[in-house]
Amino acid sequence: QKTEVPELDDDFAADISEYDTFQEYKDAIVKELTDRVSKNNDVATENALVEKAAENAQIDIPQAMIDDQADYMVREMAMRMSYQGIKMEDYMKYTGQTMDDLKQMYKPEAEKRVRIELVIDAIRKAEKIEPTEEDIEKAIAEQAEQMGQDVETFKKNLTEEQKGYLKDNAAIRLVLDLLKKDAKITEKKAE
Repeated sequence: QKTEVPELDDDFAADISEYDTFQEYKDAIVKELTDRVSKNNDVATENALVEKAAENAQIDIPQAMIDDQADYMVREMAMRMSYQGIKMEDYMKYTGQTMDDLKQMYKPEAEKRVRIELVIDAIRKAEKIEPTEEDIEKAIAEQAEQMGQDVETFKKNLTEEQKGYLKDNAAIRLVLDLLKKDAKITEKKAE
């Protein structure tokens, strides 16, 4: 057997992509990878800012909120496993864990999530942040794009609960933008 590698030329680019020249194809890949790295860096920055704000916050978190979040995280885990064809009961049997063990395992992360949620909500209220119709439309468009749907079709099929969720996402985006605007961010050197 012998592997034949195609010539990296305009014909190759036209065969495997919508681009006519190899240079256009190469430029599109570089742009896509650059955009992905930039987006990942933005998400990492936002996560770091929110975590720092949450660390510094003086909050008494009701245990019931942490328990509810841990329950939710266990349900998320069960759903992810079901997509892979694994039943929660089988997983617990194989690992020797109980439902209470799983909830205990998730409690530290659950507390962190609740703390972050409360801090974002407190900032939103303190700064009187309410998304405009334009902000909500942008959140809807982004969600439609992520799901690979036409914006108008996606919008028509939204329930009131989903619209509320997207409105909250738009508000969270505004809070994150506020945190980024006021933050002193230093870039970490690659190790």
